[in-house]
Amino acid sequence: MQISQVCPIHDDAPVLTIKQTAAKLKVRERKVYAMANEGRLPGAVKVDGSWRVLRATLVTWLEPGGDSPPTTIRGGGVAA
Repeated sequence: MQISQVCPIHDDAPVLTIKQTAAKLKVRERKVYAMANEGRLPGAVKVDGSWRVLRATLVTWLEPGGDSPPTTIRGGGVAA
């Protein structure tokens, strides 16, 4: 199964907002903020005080065998 079937990221924007990331992961924005603050969200970077997520890193993390640290999102969503 390809990642596009599990978590479609149709736009080709190289950077996602927290809201877009939460929608793709099917979790609350609060969870994405927590993961970013704790360093558990690969590709999360702060730009002028706002979190952004590098799309390519997120997609790689979600792929089976992704090379980023394993993380579990509780309450549904993705477990990688």
